[in-house]
Formats: sequence, C-alpha cells, structure tokens
Amino acid sequence: MSLGFAGVCRLSFKRIERLAAISPHENIDHLIQSRITRLSVSALILFAVNIYGFKLTLLFSGIKFFELLPTFKAVFFIGLYLFYLIIIWNAAYPVQNRYFAGTVSKKEYILSNVSFSLPALFPWFCLSLASDLLNLLPWKPLKDYLASPAGEIGYISLFLLAIAVFGPVFIRKIWNCKPLEQGYTRSRIEAVCKKAGLKYSDILKWDLFGGNMMTAGVMGFVGRFRYLLVTPSLMRVLSDEELDAVMLHEIGHVQKYHMVFYLLFFAGFMVCNFVFFEPVMLLLYLLEPVYKGFSWLGIEKTTAHAILISLSLIGAFILYFRFVFGFFMRNFERQADLHVYEFTHDASSLISTFHKIASYSRQSVDKPNWHHFSIGERIKFLEDCEKNPALISAHHSKIKKMISAYVIGIVFLCGAGYSISSGPAKQRFDNFIAEQVLFQHMAVDPANSDLYTLVGDYYY
Repeated sequence: MSLGFAGVCRLSFKRIERLAAISPHENIDHLIQSRITRLSVSALILFAVNIYGFKLTLLFSGIKFFELLPTFKAVFFIGLYLFYLIIIWNAAYPVQNRYFAGTVSKKEYILSNVSFSLPALFPWFCLSLASDLLNLLPWKPLKDYLASPAGEIGYISLFLLAIAVFGPVFIRKIWNCKPLEQGYTRSRIEAVCKKAGLKYSDILKWDLFGGNMMTAGVMGFVGRFRYLLVTPSLMRVLSDEELDAVMLHEIGHVQKYHMVFYLLFFAGFMVCNFVFFEPVMLLLYLLEPVYKGFSWLGIEKTTAHAILISLSLIGAFILYFRFVFGFFMRNFERQADLHVYEFTHDASSLISTFHKIASYSRQSVDKPNWHHFSIGERIKFLEDCEKNPALISAHHSKIKKMISAYVIGIVFLCGAGYSISSGPAKQRFDNFIAEQVLFQHMAVDPANSDLYTLVGDYYY
C-alpha cells in the first residue's frame, strides 16, 4: 500500500511539473499546496485503513510498557502517518524547489517540513504523557479527582498554560534556531522593538527550508520566553524600512494579544471536545444504516464505531480550525498589518514588502489561504486605510465584536455539552439513547418478548 501511495504522489506532482513547464505563469505554487493538502487527507484515510482494517493496534497487545504508557503507542502510529507525509514531501520536492528564493536540498526541505509539524504535536504529547503518569499514581483520592470533569479541565488548563509559557524554549530547539549575529540588522530590529516597547528574550535566525523561506514570526506569551524569528532570505531581500515594517507586524501580534486569543481558541476546542465526546459517541452508536454498510465490508460494529468516532474527531478538528480559527487568524493578520500605522505615517514599506514576497516566492497576489487574506487583498486594505483612516478603528472594533461573539458562543456550547454529559439534562439524554437502542433491537428481533418487557419497564 505504501508503494502504491508513493506512486500516486509521484504521478500527481509530475503532472504539476509538466504543467509548470508548459504554463510557467500559472499559479503553480497554489496548485502544489492544494495537492499536498489533498494527499495529506488521503494519507489520513490510508492511515485509518492500516489501523482499523489491518488492526495494527494488536501489535502492542500484551506489552506492559505500552499498556502503562499508551502515549508511546500513539507516538508509534503518529510516526506511521508522518512516514506517509514524508512520502508526499519527497514527491513534491522537485517542483516545489522552483518556488524558493534560493537553493534548498531535498534533505533540508523534508526536515524543515517535519520540524515545522512537530510543535503542533508537542502540547498533545505532554498532556497525554502527563495523563498516563497521573494514572500510575497510587493515591486514589487524587486519581478520582483528576478523573472528574473539574479535575480533568483543571489539569488540562494548567498544562496548556505551562506549554504556552515555556513551549517556545523547546520549539527553538526543535527548529534549531540560533541567535542572530550582532551587527547592523540585529541592531535595527532591536531599535524597532525598543521603540514599540516590546519585551523579548532573543532575536533568532530561522533557517526554515535552508533559510530560503521569506517569513518572520514571534512566539511566546511572556517577555522572558518570547522570541522574534526572522529568516536569512527575508533579511537579504528587504530594505531597512521594509524589515522595520515586518517587525512591527510581528510586534502587533503580541501587543494586540493575538497569541492569548489563540490559546483561548485551543482551550475552547478542547473543552467542547471533552464535554461532547460521550454524547456524540452514544449518538454515533444509533447510526444503524451506516453499520450495515460497514458489515458489507466485513467490518464489525465495534470496529466501525471506533472508526466513526475517529472520523468525527478529525472532522470536528478540521472544521473548527479551518473555518472558525482560520476566520479569526485572517482578521488578526489584518490587524497586525494595521499595527504599522501606530509607529509610521503610512504603510508603503509593508506594501512593498508584500510585492517583494510575491515576486521572490512566485506567489499569485490573488490567492488567499485559510489563515491569510491574499497578498492583493492585504495591499488593497492598507491602501484603503490610507485613503480612509476610519477603516483602522472600524477593524479594531470588528475584532472586539468577533471575540465577544466567540466567547458567548463557546460558553453556551460548553454549558450545553456539560448539561448533556454530566448535568441536569444527562438523565433525559441517557433515556433517549436507551429508547432508541431498544427500538433498534425490536426492529431486528421483533419476536423477542424480553424486549417488549424492557420497553414496558422503561415506560411504566
């Protein structure tokens, strides 16, 4: 199966490579990213087939270490999915390499993709391993408390906070970021940070994709553990004023508290996932027509139920982060763009930066992605703001309304989920599930008198 998938990936990117040769001005970079995304979803399906179809989890049955610390079993299977992603990146490299500002080796390309993905797994790994270790504690009252809804939410919140504060220290190691050398460029960035009043730990050189990716970033909630990141390619291409504008954009993320809101969005998703997991799991058990379809494929109901739970979690994750989180990210990026107006009289340096990024990376100015407006949209909005400065305050007001709506919505959802899973509506929900299960059994075995007795006991 892996060889077949590798062949599909190779053919897929060969087609894009041929298109690039015929139509070099086509939006090839967008096609590459779109194809990588689609193949990543296909890899996820292939991964599910390996787990549930070939029952790979049985490989670890009876092994004490993995029973005590199941996180490491999960790490193995995540490694399998990462292997499929490496197959995709390996196939994408020949055509993707044309769209970097400089030369990137295949090793640098694949390792950069891997290292860029690892921080997303870091919070899960810490939280999951901590949960395993807490389950090994001999003190039962503490274990019982941590197993309660309040206990689980409490230690999850504590871990999220710890990872948010100290995570950047580990991420800089994963990305192998080194302090930017003393010199004119570093002094210039330091001067911008001082002017803006930003506290930070260090300015790091970010050798993403061999240093040829034109980007910058900031990470860290607390000044002592906050890092500014800038790639060599960006420093090489931009003028002094343009680099200042990029740094002000990154500083805007900090001073507008975007990272705090990102933490809120992650926490909101995790709490919703926690309170709705059991109700959704029970509702999925009622999808009898779906289970009949699985039975035709020779898949038992218990296995099919596990597949449906996994698909529901993955679907919820994709929908939430692609649409809800993505909507906020695009508008936060726009707000960070506007931050230059708080320190300069116009945004001409940031606008020229966008033109350079589009030119050097051969991106279309008209193609947005899930977390950024298109370069053209960002430029037009900045130009509109120069003509009509009222748009700046209007956007800040829009952000406040968006955050208020999110907080109200997530509190309502979490409250409803808690009511169904553990609160006053739990009994009615459980009764509904029991009723539907009884009716399903009666439809399958109408001659079973015991079922009618149960129905009578249930209603009377």
